[in-house]
Amino acid sequence: RIRSRCRATHRSILKTCIPSVPTRTVMANSVDSSIGHGIGFSEDDLALVELMLEEEGIVLQEAQGIPAWEGPGDAPQSSAQRRFWIAEQIVGESGIYSIPLVLYLRGSLDRDALAQSLTAIVERHHVLRSTLHMVDGRAVQRVGQPRRVTVPLVDLSDLGEVEQRTALHEHVNAEAARSFDLSQDLMIRARLLRLHATEHVLLLTVHHVAADAWSLEVLVEALTTLYTVARTQGAAALVRHLPALPVQYTAY
Repeated sequence: RIRSRCRATHRSILKTCIPSVPTRTVMANSVDSSIGHGIGFSEDDLALVELMLEEEGIVLQEAQGIPAWEGPGDAPQSSAQRRFWIAEQIVGESGIYSIPLVLYLRGSLDRDALAQSLTAIVERHHVLRSTLHMVDGRAVQRVGQPRRVTVPLVDLSDLGEVEQRTALHEHVNAEAARSFDLSQDLMIRARLLRLHATEHVLLLTVHHVAADAWSLEVLVEALTTLYTVARTQGAAALVRHLPALPVQYTAY
């Protein structure tokens, strides 16, 4: 009865997760992550699913880890990177692929700690310091050396309320419209606007080649954590909070 229920309820899920298996082999981790999580499968259900797959001639194997890109040197561009690189060649540099983020900061601000936190993020995530090139007819990505992220300050605190609001909007729009040079820039930049001694607006802009909307949530969470560490414990403490990533974008 349980077996019949599993077949009736989850057969469509199996077809969705495994539309075709040319080699009749499926990685176990893929099945677990695609079927087991978020759909309400129990361990018994997963065991039945594994049995059903075996009856279909599909053998589960332990998934191997994604091999790390060893470097140094150039790595092939991903399909997404190639699309952005081609678009830049056709359209030229523009801000259409910039993802702007506006953060309102209240309280005493340590600009050095902010810059150190952003620098640590860039050092950890290779994709934020990867540039795109054409070498001997090959489209490649090149991971650059870690670079300090600068946070230039624009002081608007002397302006009146109306003038300040106007200037704020102008800076936000101008920063969002600024282009990235995919051949040499970091794929993230920052600018800080001071409204009052304890009120600031942080403008973060990331190129879409290195991030998407979901990535921004991760970025803000990491920045919040690292800023607190840098301000309270110093820049040297950031290393302890940033273990090396097991996989970088170049592996993709």
